[in-house]
Amino acid sequence: MQVRKIDESEWWDFVNNCPTATFFHTPDWYRVWKEYNGLEVEARCFSFESGKTVLLPLSSRKRLKGIMKEYISGPVGTYGGMLTNTQLSEQELKKLERYLNKFNYLQIRMNPLQPLSGGTLVTRKDFTQIISLSQEWNTIFKQWTKGHASAAKKGIREGIATRIADKKDWKSYYTIYQDSRRRWGEKASNNYSLNLFKTLSQLNPAVCKLWLAFKDEKIISGCLCFYYNQHVVYWHGASLEQYFYLKPVHVLQYHIIRQAIKEGYKWYDFNPSGGHEGVVKFKKGFGTSIYASNIFEKRPLVFTIND
Repeated sequence: MQVRKIDESEWWDFVNNCPTATFFHTPDWYRVWKEYNGLEVEARCFSFESGKTVLLPLSSRKRLKGIMKEYISGPVGTYGGMLTNTQLSEQELKKLERYLNKFNYLQIRMNPLQPLSGGTLVTRKDFTQIISLSQEWNTIFKQWTKGHASAAKKGIREGIATRIADKKDWKSYYTIYQDSRRRWGEKASNNYSLNLFKTLSQLNPAVCKLWLAFKDEKIISGCLCFYYNQHVVYWHGASLEQYFYLKPVHVLQYHIIRQAIKEGYKWYDFNPSGGHEGVVKFKKGFGTSIYASNIFEKRPLVFTIND
């Protein structure tokens, strides 16, 4: 097995021709985090004697005053891991395992659409919740729980309108996010600055769409989704607490999923839930199925001591 670093052109060529690649595997996603918090970016290609190739995108940062590097395949806990258009043999998987186990610090959240992980490459089990879009919208909507379906209908009946954000709307969404953070308190799993959303707003609008819900022309909720290949993923959301009773999130999901079906996407992904059981239950109400998204992590003791 040969390993080499590849340039961005070859990286794009790989992900564009791999149906299971998500937006989280693209150079654009890694570039966002390079700009936001200075992570270094690279992609490595594994070539086997059989002619098969595997891509591993990586971000990294120096730790312990530059003595050691921390590598992550999938910034901020998003999907990473190996991508390939072919089925690897057991022997080839073992070669990959041996290579990855040489890292001092490496974290990978495996791609649920292509779970190449096996054996020692699972140190923590996790999952995401996905709707297969191979069925018609009416069939999918019937799989929603009665409560979720009623909530969407109520919001639509109450006049909740939706559209995709313009550049000028992103700051308003950030204000809503701050209101949500106030509500979440210490349970919040992220605390992003406005600069991140400014960077995201510069992405190609075909792959990065901020869906907004309105009441009387006031933005009250939003869902940030990424579109790539056959996959749509709901990555970030926020809502104003005072409008919860109008069920804007349910209305947004109603329109986002329906539109994804029209545009021919194969999967609608709600993303892992960070261990929050209430969030898992909420997503289950949309008729989702469980897809494994396990984690491989090598974390030296010295990192645990200094974190």
